[in-house]
Amino acid sequence: MLLAMAAVVAAFVAWPYLQPSLRPAQRVASKKQVAAVVDRGESPRVRQPGREKNKPQEPQRVKDPLISASPDLAARDRAPAEREMATTAAETITPPPKADQADAPLIESVARTITDAANAFRSHDYAAAEKALEAAEESAGEEAEPAMRVERWRLLLDYARQLDDHVAKALASANQGREYTIGDRTIAIIEIGPQGYAYKEAGATRRGPRASLPRVVERAILKAWYDGDPRPSNGIFLGVHRLLDDDVDLDRVRQEWQQALVGEPATSSIMPILEDPVLATRP
Repeated sequence: MLLAMAAVVAAFVAWPYLQPSLRPAQRVASKKQVAAVVDRGESPRVRQPGREKNKPQEPQRVKDPLISASPDLAARDRAPAEREMATTAAETITPPPKADQADAPLIESVARTITDAANAFRSHDYAAAEKALEAAEESAGEEAEPAMRVERWRLLLDYARQLDDHVAKALASANQGREYTIGDRTIAIIEIGPQGYAYKEAGATRRGPRASLPRVVERAILKAWYDGDPRPSNGIFLGVHRLLDDDVDLDRVRQEWQQALVGEPATSSIMPILEDPVLATRP
């Protein structure tokens, strides 16, 4: 009996010393587990083996473009090999009509309406020119080359409308007594108004209705007006102004546009119109 009581007392006395040795193992294991979860930023459930393998993969979503490409533009920009494959596949189903039968009427119709637009453009009748270009666009349909030709003439027409505004402002700035140089000539403005003009040259006074103001005089005034706000795009308008001359010098137009192209990349869009048959065959 005494031995049993002694054993109980000894165990009671030793217990506080044994208890700390049992606790750290549990605490350390718990900290490691929590640290692993925090570092991964995940729930312990994510790390269970087999779950990720069995989880079905969602198909990757492809974002749609903010602006859809034009179907016509996409067709024109396809690689030559792709276009050739598409053409070959189409020919195996339905042979295409002969080019001289299918394309000739379309090309002739577009050329005729563009000629009408060009004549209206030279007459400053921009409403008639726009109407002719609308007819040309309808005739061109989905054909890339005729449609591009129409777009170039429409761009030229837009520049011409802006040019008219520039000329009006330039002439309004030509005050009495102001001098302008034209080659080796010098003129002095007396007056320029909606109805007529008057200027002195070599001691003589020249007068006339506003519509008959010489183009070289108008261009000299326009150039001086541009000098007050020099921009590369001014060369585009000077080239358009030369295209409206009675006797067009395409080389001078090209020179104006090439100079503009150095500082204004947009000039490259209008440059190909100089090769248009309507301009090349102009008498």
